[in-house]
Amino acid sequence: MKNIDINQIKYLYYDEEKSSIEIAKIFDCSPATIRNWMKKHNLPRRPKKEAHKNQTGPPGIDIDLDELVRLYFEKQLPLAVIGAQKGTSGTTIRSKLLKAGYTLRSDRIRSSKFTDTDVSEMERLYLEEELALQMIAERFKCTAVTVGTQLKKRGIRLRNPKQAQVLRQKKEKAGVEESVKSAKVGKSDSVEKTPLPNSQTSELPNSQTFSKTYTPPKRFGKVFEPIPLIPPEEVTPERILQLRQEDDLTLDDIAAVCSLSTVDVYNILIENGSL
Repeated sequence: MKNIDINQIKYLYYDEEKSSIEIAKIFDCSPATIRNWMKKHNLPRRPKKEAHKNQTGPPGIDIDLDELVRLYFEKQLPLAVIGAQKGTSGTTIRSKLLKAGYTLRSDRIRSSKFTDTDVSEMERLYLEEELALQMIAERFKCTAVTVGTQLKKRGIRLRNPKQAQVLRQKKEKAGVEESVKSAKVGKSDSVEKTPLPNSQTSELPNSQTFSKTYTPPKRFGKVFEPIPLIPPEEVTPERILQLRQEDDLTLDDIAAVCSLSTVDVYNILIENGSL
């Protein structure tokens, strides 16, 4: 555990109220190492009752465990990607798998993993095929933030939320028109045409997934308003910094809003000098 600022441990333990186990996961070391560092620097431990309360983790989710195992181990999708697909956070998916006794791999994706050919393909998919960052991330088994970071290193300007929404609506409209066209081809002129049910348009991608909100728990007497979940393709380091600095959210809050793991959020903030 080299080159770790004790102030980072103090921040995570006292401000974020994380346990030594959670901090150890962030720094990829053992909980005993964290406790030894705290003892060395005379940092008092929280009472056991309070510590236990902070280790209870996120509530369970009604998601089939076999499906999570298939997505995580067979398809090799990151926790954040699975969480986004299931309408929850990567942290919640992590908790469910750990409670079931599974050993998880490291989800932190380093830029060195991607070759120039990989990044060129990301660029083509984003600019030419106009795919969302989340769709590209699923192909490369990483997070949307990772894809966005790789593209920005190439000097590519990412679509802002309004542009992303317009593109989604354009593709949704094209999909509806294609469905109507296909239906017409299969019908004879003598058969009365049945209008497209309203339910088909309401089930289009992204129409419901990100209409949900997350309400941060009350903290130090401050009550938070519900915050809309951010679509994966709109999650950027800048947006995460805004949630941290302007909205005063904790790492766990940001992870829930952005469908990322707490470790991902921590790494992004560290890389941008915000912790």
